[in-house]
Amino acid sequence: MIETLAILFTGLCALFVVFNLAAAIAFRLFPRFVATPQERKRYSYISRFEGELAKYVPAWFAVEENQTGAFFAEYAKHELNIYEHEPFSEFKHPGREGSFINYAPQGYRHNREKAPWPPADDCFNVFFFGGSTTLAVGPDWTTIPSKLQDLMNASGQSGRRVNVYNFGRGSFFSSMEITLFQNLLREGRRPDLVIFLDGINDSYFFNGLPPTYGLFHQAVVEMNEEVAAETRSRMRSRPKWNLFQKFFATLPSSRLFDVIASSIAQRGAASPLTTAAYDPLTDDQKTEIVERYKTNMGIAESICAKFGMPLLFAWQPTPSYGYDLNNHVALASHFGLQGHERSGEVTEVLASHAPLRDNKNFLWLADLQDQSTDALYVDTVHYTDAFCATIARSIFDALGDRGLTGADTKTAEQGTLA
Repeated sequence: MIETLAILFTGLCALFVVFNLAAAIAFRLFPRFVATPQERKRYSYISRFEGELAKYVPAWFAVEENQTGAFFAEYAKHELNIYEHEPFSEFKHPGREGSFINYAPQGYRHNREKAPWPPADDCFNVFFFGGSTTLAVGPDWTTIPSKLQDLMNASGQSGRRVNVYNFGRGSFFSSMEITLFQNLLREGRRPDLVIFLDGINDSYFFNGLPPTYGLFHQAVVEMNEEVAAETRSRMRSRPKWNLFQKFFATLPSSRLFDVIASSIAQRGAASPLTTAAYDPLTDDQKTEIVERYKTNMGIAESICAKFGMPLLFAWQPTPSYGYDLNNHVALASHFGLQGHERSGEVTEVLASHAPLRDNKNFLWLADLQDQSTDALYVDTVHYTDAFCATIARSIFDALGDRGLTGADTKTAEQGTLA
C-alpha cells in the first residue's frame, strides 16, 4: 500500500513538473497567445506602428525606414516603464545602453550627445524635469531636452558647452519632481538652470499620490505584519500560507490557467483593451490640483532663490485642450484618452488664472497646438519628433527673452502666486 502511494505520489510530482515545463515553453514560443491583458496592450501599442501607423513612423520617431524594425525591437526589449527604487523620489529608470534608447545609471536619459556625470563645472548645466512626455518614447534624439540642448549649443549664447540633463520619468508629476530635485541638491549638484515641464500628469494623478503609492503602502503593511509575527511566541505564530500561495500563483501552469480562464470569461464581454469611461473632475478637485501645483512651484522658487539658480516652469500642451482630435490619427479608438481628458479640464482653469500666468518663472505652452491640423502625438499623449522640436524651440525662445541662456544668467524675478 505504502509502495503504491509512493509510486502514485512520484508520478503526480513528475506530471506536475512536466506540465509546468510545457507551460513555460508555451509562454516562450507563443508569448502573444498567453499574454496578460497588460501585455496585450503593449503588443497592441507596438503592432499599430507595424500596421496602420507604419507610414508615420519615420517622421514621428525620426528614424530611417530601414531602422524602424530595430527601433521597436529595442523598445519592446527595454520596456520604458521598468522601474528601479530610488530613495525619497520613489523610483527611477535603470541604466541601459542601446542604439536608440540610453539611460545613465544616475537616473537621467541621454540626449543625442551624451553629457558627463557628474556635471562638468566648466559647462552650462540644465536640469530638465518632467513626466513621460519629457522622457519621451522615441529615440534619444527626439526628446525635448535633447533638442533644447542642440538649440542652446548651436546659438553659442552661453559661451560654453551646454548640457541638458533629461530627468523626465514615466508618471512623474511636479510633487515627485521637486523631491528628485532636492535629492540632487543634497548630493551636491548645482545646475545653472532648472526647468520643469508639467500639466498632464499633475492632472492625471489628481489625488496627489505617487503612482507607486499602493506598492509601498502594501510593503509597509507586510513589514508590520512580519514584525508583529516575530514578537509572538512560537506557539502563537501563524504559518505564512501567503508565501505558499504566491509560489503556486507564479508557476507557469497557474499563469496558463489564468489566461485560459480570463479568455473564457471575456467571451461576449467588452474587449480587455477597452478603457473604462473616466469620471470628470469636480470643481474642488480642479482647485486642489491647481493649488498643489502652485505650492510645488513656490517650493522650487524658494529653493532656487536660496541657491541662486534660475528656473522655469512650463505648462505643456495636451491633446484634450485646444486640439482637434480628428487630427489625432494615433489615438486608438479602444484606448481613447484614458483619463487624460482631465488635463484639458485643468488647463482650461489655468488659462484664465492671471496670478500664475503673470509669474515671470511660468511659461504657458498649452496653446502651441491651437488651430494645428498636424498629427502631433505618436500615441495618446506623447509628442511626435516635430512637436518636440516646436516645444523645445518655444522653451529656448522663452529662455532668451528672460536672459537665461548665457554665462551671465541670473535668478529670474520671483513671481507671486495668489
